[in-house]
Amino acid sequence: MSAIPTTAQAWRFPFDQSTWNGHKSLELREVKIAPPKQGEVLVRLYAAALSYRTFLSARVCTPDRTPLVPMDKDSFRRATKKGGRVHSLYETWFEGPVRDKYIPLTVGSGTSGCLAQYRVFDAKTLLPIPPHLSYEEASTIACAAVTAWHSFFEKRPITKDSTVLVLGSGGVSVFGAQLAKAAGDASDRHDLKQGKGSQV
Repeated sequence: MSAIPTTAQAWRFPFDQSTWNGHKSLELREVKIAPPKQGEVLVRLYAAALSYRTFLSARVCTPDRTPLVPMDKDSFRRATKKGGRVHSLYETWFEGPVRDKYIPLTVGSGTSGCLAQYRVFDAKTLLPIPPHLSYEEASTIACAAVTAWHSFFEKRPITKDSTVLVLGSGGVSVFGAQLAKAAGDASDRHDLKQGKGSQV
């Protein structure tokens, strides 16, 4: 494994939140790389995907009012260095209802996001990706695909007899069409017959 650098580049918003003007306020800075603590992983970031939440991130500030690194959870990460007592990167199930106290901890909103070369993550928030996916492809899954999955398979799971309507050609809709097809939904709709979206 190559040596871990002590500094890296990251896009940040200015300290003074009153000067923020969306993405136009972003500044590319040299930042120190903090070593991972117990239960954490230092991750090298290779790709990031934009979502609507990304553009909203310019309206919030980290609790200690340090410059915010934008970009939400749509990113591909590769483990670079593990902190103490991190033995593996297995899927972790987070159960129970969403509570208000969790919202400020969303990556890229109340905490720094992924528009940086390196970032430290809690080990239990990381997952491996299928080896056939590129960094760019994997970066889109965390938000768009999970949103579609939750809509189709959590509270009222769809079946092969379900009628599924996806609106537009955005990330959630494209993933939704693919998930519906994988679930056995045999639609005769024009777009699916031509393979648009569901074959992407």
